[in-house]
Amino acid sequence: MKLLNLRTKARLVLPYACGAFAFFIFLIPTFSNILLAVLVMLWLLDSDFRQKASLIASQKILIAFSAFFILYLIGSTYTDDLEDAKGAVIMRLPLVLLPIVIGTFISPLTKPELRAILTTYIASAIICSLFLVYISIYQAQATDTDFFRYVLTAPDYEIVDLSRLKNHRPYLGLFVAFAIFLLTFEDTTYFKKSTTRLLIALFLLLSLFFLFKAKMSVVSVIILMVLRFYPKPIYAKAITSILLVIVAVILHDPIIDFVYNKIILSDGGSRFRNWATSIDAIKNSPIVGYGSGDELVALQMFRDPEAWEYIHTYNSHNQYLSILLQLGIIGMSVFAVVLFFLLYQSRKYYRPGIYFVLLFILAGFSEVLLSRNAGVLFFGFFSGLIISHIRYLSLSHTIKDT
Repeated sequence: MKLLNLRTKARLVLPYACGAFAFFIFLIPTFSNILLAVLVMLWLLDSDFRQKASLIASQKILIAFSAFFILYLIGSTYTDDLEDAKGAVIMRLPLVLLPIVIGTFISPLTKPELRAILTTYIASAIICSLFLVYISIYQAQATDTDFFRYVLTAPDYEIVDLSRLKNHRPYLGLFVAFAIFLLTFEDTTYFKKSTTRLLIALFLLLSLFFLFKAKMSVVSVIILMVLRFYPKPIYAKAITSILLVIVAVILHDPIIDFVYNKIILSDGGSRFRNWATSIDAIKNSPIVGYGSGDELVALQMFRDPEAWEYIHTYNSHNQYLSILLQLGIIGMSVFAVVLFFLLYQSRKYYRPGIYFVLLFILAGFSEVLLSRNAGVLFFGFFSGLIISHIRYLSLSHTIKDT
């Protein structure tokens, strides 16, 4: 009886713990790590490990997540930098823990519970954006410069001290971009009026565009909004997306300067050289890569010592090249399976999940999202929510069919 009560209490606390995680993922990393520990504890209290093992074994997506993490463990055995490999493995632990813990509670997350969690996430995005707007205006006044010119053109503009997100605008941009998409789905927000949702989405989009300068997130929002709302064949959607991105780029002189200097030139062309260097390094070890801790070591061997990316020890700035460098074709194949299962199951049961995965895929072309705690927590947490809710919906469909 006591065991049953503990299980019931653990399940009752689960949505609140997930809601707290969704709120603090933007703001305080220490709380996110504490909440991760809380979720694991709740999962252990939920008990019935035989049933949990059965749930893991029956869900291919969880097996794929586990295999991907195991490859990082294996990669640490043939790396030259064991200390870096150890750090890389520990940092990616939430990538397997969060989907398994959230996805295998005996009772999956219901629709109202998921909606409350996602609404909390949107609220956190709004608060964080308001905070950044205030700080940006304060900084602009302090330097006696025009606010919008300052935000658009300042080369050294930094996000205020948000701990792990400081200097990492792409991650914050990705978080806010996903909040924008959640506002477009009726079943994921408590904001009932479409006008309210539209105004919040526009505010977040402006925050994304003017404050974060997260270029890949802006491009992703434009492309995915066309896919979401434009009722035309896929080729027409693709052409429209490209045209809208071009229009967005040429609308304003500061944006043109920013795109030219930061994307095309990118400090002397470092980003394009980075990708070329990554491909050269991959050719030397294509099957299994260089190991969990040797991505930067491998890249530095193929770089010009006078190049910007060598001096500042840049990573590959591409999620897929990064996985190929560390885990080779084997690792990239397993990660592709993870993305495929998330897309396939979301298409079948839960449409917002499609846009989460597509947003992550697009953003991964310019950033190594799984190289930092922020990206790992974001991907692992929302993958877990999607897996849990898809299980709830699939069970509901099964009950209806019987």
